Amino acid sequence: MTNFPLRFGTGILNILGLLLLSFIPWPRPRPLFTGVSASILTAITIFYQTEYVYMVWRWIKYEPTKPITNDSSLPLISVVIPVFNESEFVRNSINSVQLSDYPKNKIELVVVDDGSTDDTWEHVNKAVDSMPNCGITYRIIQHPVNMGKRKGIQTGFTTATGSIIISLDSDSVLEKDSLRNIVSPMMHDPVIGAVAGHLASLNVSRHSTFSLDCLLPRLLDIVYDHVGNLPRTALSTEGFVTILPGAFSAFRVNAVRSHVDTLCDSTFLGSYIKHGEDMELAYRILDDGWKTVYQSNAVVHTMAPETLRKAFFMFSRWERTMYTFLCLGYPALTARKAWKLWSTFRRPHSSSFPDILDKEKQEAETLITWDRFGSIYPLMNVACIWLKGPLMILITFTLLRNLVLYPTNTANKSHRGKIGMEVTSFMAGRDVSAGGSKLDLYLWTPDFEKPELVD
Repeated sequence: MTNFPLRFGTGILNILGLLLLSFIPWPRPRPLFTGVSASILTAITIFYQTEYVYMVWRWIKYEPTKPITNDSSLPLISVVIPVFNESEFVRNSINSVQLSDYPKNKIELVVVDDGSTDDTWEHVNKAVDSMPNCGITYRIIQHPVNMGKRKGIQTGFTTATGSIIISLDSDSVLEKDSLRNIVSPMMHDPVIGAVAGHLASLNVSRHSTFSLDCLLPRLLDIVYDHVGNLPRTALSTEGFVTILPGAFSAFRVNAVRSHVDTLCDSTFLGSYIKHGEDMELAYRILDDGWKTVYQSNAVVHTMAPETLRKAFFMFSRWERTMYTFLCLGYPALTARKAWKLWSTFRRPHSSSFPDILDKEKQEAETLITWDRFGSIYPLMNVACIWLKGPLMILITFTLLRNLVLYPTNTANKSHRGKIGMEVTSFMAGRDVSAGGSKLDLYLWTPDFEKPELVD
């Protein structure tokens, strides 16, 4: 992340790719949305693309906080690892803590076995046997039955005695300097309440480079960057990171302790919420006035699903969590915080600005203007996140309705049914037959003739 020329080139290529996909002339469209609906969706699409370009630009400019090199300045930390049926792999997570370059006498390890039914508990005991020899103190706790990850986190966080608590998934492995790097932002800024680490797939190199077994983990590694690390980078400038991944995040005790006590009490439709603690803790910490940031050099390698079935369940859990908090009113909370952040940074233009002769003052005024514009991004990001769910439902419903009520007809029987039901893309276009007076949103199906428009 510190190589600016590489990031700049990658970011520009990313933006150019988006523009090419947006304006490529796909052939032979048929209408999906028309009139006002098409105009609204076109405006939303442009808004999404603007937000994405802005996000990539902020990623290009991002630099992580410099790590603390003086060991005496580092605080006591507690690394909490909730584990369930990980068997021997949990030893890799524990060993990565032991191999860290963080001062060993300032590390407390808390492992919570959440009622595993395999040999996980035995492997936990074997892994911690060498801890006293290296100076790390440890606590291991076993739940009698499986009580869920939230309960495991609650048990570990309430047991921890460090001034900073670090959550680490049992299927994840730290790099040598990750603990030092994730703690450093909180040492530089006392207003930072939590720090999100950088997620990467661990199992991308377990097989041959061209093996199909590593194809899905490699694709998911790209997804982790695109939907996780990239947005967190863009939001970190204002201290407004809205998801603190359970795989690797750090929390200031004063910021998180009160919320951990009630973590297992959250309900939705009369049932206790079992997932989404990474999002809930972030929102609560932000609501208290703390900053939440991202540290790109605090890297954790986590096991990505290797089968489509496991990947499907992972994405389903993500979406279920998103819709749950959507219904609980979290969009309003984040919107209020984002608007407050925007209004805090706003400053009126100085009428005397053109008359400033001092170059330093002129540059300072320019920076103020840029800061005001830069603080718009959290509000844009919140809008995109919470519009995505309802928008996708609307598009899917309309698409299915149109495919059922207006099936594709074509004289070319060789193509009938081949790709007629396949959605390749949708974008805005003008109805040529109407003299360009009507704005339509078309479903692009390359091998079909455009049918008559139905108003």
